[in-house]
Amino acid sequence: MPGREDPSIASFNAGLRISLPRLYRYAAHLCRSREAASDAVQDAVLRALERRGSYDPGRPLLPWLLTLVRHAVVDRSRTFDPFRRSAELDVLSSADSGNASDPARAVATAQVGARLQAALDRLPLEQRSSVILFYLEGMTLDEIATIEDVAVGTIKSRLHRAREALVVLLGPEAEKVLLWN
Repeated sequence: MPGREDPSIASFNAGLRISLPRLYRYAAHLCRSREAASDAVQDAVLRALERRGSYDPGRPLLPWLLTLVRHAVVDRSRTFDPFRRSAELDVLSSADSGNASDPARAVATAQVGARLQAALDRLPLEQRSSVILFYLEGMTLDEIATIEDVAVGTIKSRLHRAREALVVLLGPEAEKVLLWN
């Protein structure tokens, strides 16, 4: 019937809409620029809509969308360097409503977030992406391997190397900043 949307398309569109905040957060951590993150997510959403027919509805949508975001970030980084614009975005120390009544705690949290973000910024893209997806987005190793299009063992290695690098980069503060210590 004219005017009625195919249920699978409606489901896809709804899943895409629900995923947008997580897609943006992931892109923001990778790009460290609001503008570059928005552009990467826009590119990924356009690709998702263009490739909607190739998506397997039997599989989770979010990992597929995150893969598209990662590819968009990589593609954009080849044409310009969004990683040099890090001063604009402080995604790790965004307002924490739990600290709103305690300014000292809010400042301490922001400082820890800024130190951790600076250390993350120095990691290679592959390691940074794995850390963000695992520790911040709560994705499983299998999901990350799917997003990154590599073996689970590769993700484990990336996380291990990233943890080691973060401990070195953060120095004596690592124990306070990193929750896995």
